Amino acid sequence: VKNGSQIGQDPPKKGMILCWWLLLASHGCNGRIRGSQPNEETMYRARDFQCRDGTRSIPGARVNDDFCDCPDGSDEPGTSACSISRFLIQPGEEEITGKHGSMAKFYCVNEGYTPRHIDLSMVDDGYCDCC
Repeated sequence: VKNGSQIGQDPPKKGMILCWWLLLASHGCNGRIRGSQPNEETMYRARDFQCRDGTRSIPGARVNDDFCDCPDGSDEPGTSACSISRFLIQPGEEEITGKHGSMAKFYCVNEGYTPRHIDLSMVDDGYCDCC
């Protein structure tokens, strides 16, 4: 055994592991884009993602990468990376009102139950809020 692999085999590539981690982080267990509503799937699956406020376009691989690329935070529906104050409801969308006023929320699928929205601050906090 050499470097954690058997002789004649290459050790796993760090870049490959990072790619898999990013893919899993952006997609939920059921293959959906984590935190997005079903009617938004097409928008989030595009090769290039257009920020909802129209200010810029980013590579689709940067959606849910835990870094805020869009000024409106729309590229992070499944993380708490962007400030909650940046998630403003767009015209024509259903308003979700919380203690901080109108804002977008994380969409929980809740298989077998009614889907619901939770505060972005509750995402990845160690508690299963979507169970």
